Amino acid sequence: VLKNDRLEDQADKIDLTAKKVSQARLDADRRKYAFPPEDEFWGFFSEYWLVKNATVLKWDFSKPDYGLDSSFAQFLEGMGILEKKFKILLIDTPAVPHCALPTYQNEYLFLLSVPFIRPLDLSKQEISLLLFEDLVRSQAGYFRKIVAPDGPLKGLGGNFQGKKLDMKQFDGLLKKYDELILDKGFNFQQQFEVT
Repeated sequence: VLKNDRLEDQADKIDLTAKKVSQARLDADRRKYAFPPEDEFWGFFSEYWLVKNATVLKWDFSKPDYGLDSSFAQFLEGMGILEKKFKILLIDTPAVPHCALPTYQNEYLFLLSVPFIRPLDLSKQEISLLLFEDLVRSQAGYFRKIVAPDGPLKGLGGNFQGKKLDMKQFDGLLKKYDELILDKGFNFQQQFEVT
């Protein structure tokens, strides 16, 4: 009947469209379970850690514009470092004086404690120097080497569709973030290498 009515081509088109739609659904479902690659993972995970520790860090408070972004950008230009994106997150706790979190490639996320800089009456230039130390430490990869000494986490860049996600490695990484940022900091040798 299809041959007589010349509907074979139309049936083939419908079958092809149905196959494309089902393949697109499978691909979309597979993307839901995709791990980001390592260069995207660190930025995502650092932001996750910031949100998880919002009550400890107290970064959501009203503060004046200190002009640190433009001052630090000028400092970097003076040092010959160009085309680096950065964010300075002011926090209202003395628990973390200053620190750079690992993020995306050629981007930097700095934590800077307002209770740390106020009593010291630091100038913008001195604050820029502290942030520059953190930038050098970040470029050397100290943070990543301490929190993930065995290299990248298992599964980065892969897919866990149909498998159980091992949350232990992420919980362990969160604990190492807490330990390094809130408790230990960097040791004397690492500080000496930077300064």
